[in-house]
Amino acid sequence: MIRRDGRYPAGLMTVSLALVACSAVFGQTNPAALTPPFTQGWGSTTFTTMPAGFAAWNGLSGGTVNTQAKAEASVPGGDVTTIRTITPNDGPGGCYGYTAGSDARFGILTSSNTGEGVDQLAMAINASGLSDINITYDIINVVANVRTVGSVCQYRVGNSGSWTTLTGTNNPYVQSGGTAGTVTTVSLTLPPAADDQPYVEIRWATWRGSGSGNSSGYAIDNINVGGDGGCLITDLTLSGGPNYSISDTATATVTLNQAPDTTATVNVSSGAFSTVPITINAPATTGQALVTMINAGTFTAQANGGSGAGGNAISSSFTVSGGNAASFAATGINTIDDSAGNSNGYLDPGESAIKLSFQITNNGTLNASGVSGVLNSLTSNATVTTSTQNYPDLAIGAVGTNASPFQISVSPAQVCGYPINLQLTVTSSQGSSSFPISLASCAPNHTQFDPPSDYYATVTATDATLKAQLHNIISRDYWNGFLSSPDHKVHSYDDARFGLQLTDLDVNDQAHVILIYNGLSVPKQWDGGVTWNREHQWPDSLGINGALPAYGDMHHLRPCTPSVNSSRGNDGYGIGGGFWDPDHGSPDRGRSARTIFYMNTRYNGTAPDAAQNLVLVNGQPSGNQMGDLATLFQWHYAYPIDERERRRNYVVFSNVANPTYYQGNRNPYIDHPEYVWAIYGSGLNDSTLYVGGAPNGDGSSSANVNLGAIIVGATMPAAQNVTLNKTGTAPTTYNVNLTGAAVSNAAGSRQSFIPGTQSRTITAGLGGAAAPAGIKSGTITIDNTDLTSAAAGEGSADGDDSVSISLTVLNHANGSFSSPSDANTLTIDFGDVTLGSSPVTHGFSIYNLVATPGYTARLDLDSVGGSGDTSRLYTDLAPFSNLDAGNSAAFTATFDPAATGTFSAIYTLQNSDENLAGATNGANLVLTLMGRGVQPACPTVSGDMNGDGLVNGKDIQGFIVCLFSPGGPTCPCADTNHDQLVTTTDISSFVTLLLGP
Repeated sequence: MIRRDGRYPAGLMTVSLALVACSAVFGQTNPAALTPPFTQGWGSTTFTTMPAGFAAWNGLSGGTVNTQAKAEASVPGGDVTTIRTITPNDGPGGCYGYTAGSDARFGILTSSNTGEGVDQLAMAINASGLSDINITYDIINVVANVRTVGSVCQYRVGNSGSWTTLTGTNNPYVQSGGTAGTVTTVSLTLPPAADDQPYVEIRWATWRGSGSGNSSGYAIDNINVGGDGGCLITDLTLSGGPNYSISDTATATVTLNQAPDTTATVNVSSGAFSTVPITINAPATTGQALVTMINAGTFTAQANGGSGAGGNAISSSFTVSGGNAASFAATGINTIDDSAGNSNGYLDPGESAIKLSFQITNNGTLNASGVSGVLNSLTSNATVTTSTQNYPDLAIGAVGTNASPFQISVSPAQVCGYPINLQLTVTSSQGSSSFPISLASCAPNHTQFDPPSDYYATVTATDATLKAQLHNIISRDYWNGFLSSPDHKVHSYDDARFGLQLTDLDVNDQAHVILIYNGLSVPKQWDGGVTWNREHQWPDSLGINGALPAYGDMHHLRPCTPSVNSSRGNDGYGIGGGFWDPDHGSPDRGRSARTIFYMNTRYNGTAPDAAQNLVLVNGQPSGNQMGDLATLFQWHYAYPIDERERRRNYVVFSNVANPTYYQGNRNPYIDHPEYVWAIYGSGLNDSTLYVGGAPNGDGSSSANVNLGAIIVGATMPAAQNVTLNKTGTAPTTYNVNLTGAAVSNAAGSRQSFIPGTQSRTITAGLGGAAAPAGIKSGTITIDNTDLTSAAAGEGSADGDDSVSISLTVLNHANGSFSSPSDANTLTIDFGDVTLGSSPVTHGFSIYNLVATPGYTARLDLDSVGGSGDTSRLYTDLAPFSNLDAGNSAAFTATFDPAATGTFSAIYTLQNSDENLAGATNGANLVLTLMGRGVQPACPTVSGDMNGDGLVNGKDIQGFIVCLFSPGGPTCPCADTNHDQLVTTTDISSFVTLLLGP
């Protein structure tokens, strides 16, 4: 009999072990591979044989395999031949195909049995063409005894060799006690090594803890195996091969067999270069990265799948030769000389003879000689006219600029905002390099996207008539007779396959287009609608019905992700049920609103296309209607026009930028957003814009911003914030114009406020250089551009608002000992000063010379340092601050000798500008003081020590006294050699005087 705890009575143990041993077939069977996706829930009834794709393995001792590590290293000996249908807690150790209610499960009950003590479950999958294969399953606590039972899920490629434990949620699983029936869900993903493999085995290895107590058991259910159907690496190439030198660069290109779900990361590695990651974003199927050769030899490169893509690919063999070499790179310091054009320092459409200089550096390992550069254009609208120039020899780490400029010309077809991409190849006797250089086209304030001055010349109305006037304008081809033309240039729907490659080009990658709604950048080439297809923003079924010109109108045809296009269907634009929100990752609400306004105006049931009458309504549209007007109206003001939208409007219009697929008409609501209120608004506009405290009666207002004072050459001070206010219930549009040196983050036209009282912060500052000295100023002007007015100071009658910005720029202070001439040194010689007399003084001044009248910084004396005989020659100099230009500070120098001799002292005066931005130290002022201390004059004759007017023997004693004490009152007469000293050198001359002639 069998006890409920799964343990055999002692008398039956030997027999049972023998029977179990006989049930094992040594050498387990490998199951046939199943192709994902598939699930295995074991059905609803008990089972005694394993389903296809699965196997149960035994031959392992529950007394030996007692840790996770032993389970992971275990080698099963055969197949389980008996699968019991009773619940595991009613039977011995082994495998069970039992049911819990109507749910079948595969269970394993552990035991000390040497053959079926820790059985295993196995399955096999065919991963060909698959990656990111995920496995989920439930583990159920079936026999909740305290003895530990564990299960670890592992995989291997093929049907032999070692196993690898999978990482993920709840793997391994460990159970000790607990509550029977508890379900734990495990989620795992096979690593890239398993991707695209025809046979991958999975097993659940079991271990039984070595503690005491009855054995435990678990069940596995609801196995689910899925994978990414085919996002695999198919190819890896390197540009420029197969021969390279050290420091050469190559472009590694990885190709997938299909786009990833969202993003795939692939790692490209080689012994020749450092591993680089390549990111591929859907819907692209290729990605690139630059690699630099750092090791010599013959190599291949390998691309290995990471997240989002599986498989791998190996490049063709290539060779890297050489060791030390010169290598070059751009420093980013470029000079553009367009003095032959408009001299604005930018590459503008139509300019020629533009001179370019590029600074490069030698970042290699050898000094470079014989250096030259060859410039090539990677942009079709830019032509290199002078392509080859010499560079100086460049030592390692040195920089240099081409000796003479390269020259290029830019086609009138160049669209502002698209960069001019060039490639510079630098060669030398020691090595060569090629690298890209990208230059901006057009100045920030360019006017290329503006309409021609006469385009809206016939617009005179400010009411509903305006819509008819605009219809008449935008229904014509400006380039072919304009208002007398029969229609704008009409394009077929098929033309959009190629026209959209121009109108929606990605500024940052001109091999891509930007898709509407999600903003993805994808390869622009038409591939039959796989990567992108053509979205009618005004759905074809809502009144267009395949009829030209609306069906092929480029203003509302946009490239779109096919699945997103399908999701939108024919829904109107709006929020909520039955509507489509154009913002699915890209801020396309305002752009979409203006497109619908254009379509409603262009196709309004009148000539030249009277049969097309596209109606814009509030709420849910029907028939030839489109909506929701109220939401579109709000979006127009909430999401104003940007550079990208203006660029697209220009490209659809221009026969220069788009000679094949241009239409010759414009979207007026992009050029003039103020038209929206006049046509779709309700009543006259009551908006007022103002800055400062409150507007004047005419709506005008003003504010002043004083940026203080700085010194020539300083960094310009930060801009200050100004509040721009709006009152009135109506929305409005406005322009912010700059004059002088004014700069502002709010500068630009076609801006807007939504309905109601609003305010926003704008910055007011000054740009350019802090020079010359004087007042630097500028003005910000805010112009309410609405066309209608409800009252004085409102809408079109709202006077302009201005912000005046000023900055004082000061020239440097200039310290001097004289004025008006500049003297940085001053010498004061006190001459001879008799010992015992009073100290002698001499006045002097320090001046701050005027550099620019009215705009010279004040002077600071920062420190005074003296050297030499400063105790005899001294001054009352002391640091001071803010000495005005044209003024001076007076000081005194003093000589106070205490002994005879020559004395000197030097005083160094460090000075600077006052404490303002741009302050610098001035040239040091140097004050030199000189003087001599001398003995008093002998009152009679030299050598007359007793003052009787004679030199005789009576003077000998006094002379001797002075030799030893020269400071006595009569001692000046002892200086018989007149050297201002009384010493033994005076004896000879004194004797001569005694003896007389």
